Amino acid sequence: MTRSLRSFFLRSTKGAAAVETALIAPIFLAIMLAVVDYGSVFYLQHTMNTVANDVSRSFALGHMTTSEATTEAQSRLPNWNSATFTVTASTPSADDVQIVTTVPANEAALINFAPLGLDGDLSVTARKRKI
Repeated sequence: MTRSLRSFFLRSTKGAAAVETALIAPIFLAIMLAVVDYGSVFYLQHTMNTVANDVSRSFALGHMTTSEATTEAQSRLPNWNSATFTVTASTPSADDVQIVTTVPANEAALINFAPLGLDGDLSVTARKRKI
């Protein structure tokens, strides 16, 4: 009887899928959260780049003053996970205009699942020549 009971448990595959799922699901979930976190950071940086380029173009064409450019860029940035954006419009030389948009990297991640090497600030600079 002992031998038949041992062979039954060695051949039985009942519950194998549940055990495999329990082992793999946390790893899969962690990878998916990391992908969403990094994707949100890349999306935010792309949005910051687009806003800085558009506003610096209008600023360079003389359609805006420095304070208007700062306000316009600040208003076009997304309301993102209570992130604190810093926007600076300036004229570094007589022929150029510049928009710098900065956000702390730890506020840039949507989920902020893990630090993921996000230290310092995410910064985008758009510099255009005046016309």
